[in-house]
Amino acid sequence: MMRTYIIDGNKFSNIEGFFDEIDLIMTKGISFKTGHNLNAFRDILYGGFGCHEPGEPFVIKWQGYQKSRKELAIL
Repeated sequence: MMRTYIIDGNKFSNIEGFFDEIDLIMTKGISFKTGHNLNAFRDILYGGFGCHEPGEPFVIKWQGYQKSRKELAIL
């Protein structure tokens, strides 16, 4: 079964909150805080931060995406 990550857009209202949510759901057991930028997000998506291995397929579901789209000014 493929790993699924669920981002809950109702838990944050700014980009810093988004990165905190990503850290919470997509990293585990690391001894440092990830960078809160798109380069660090790309690295997390690649894998090796405790939740999935590099190259391992996964699915991201974004609940409350309409709220995030509005608050994060995503077109």
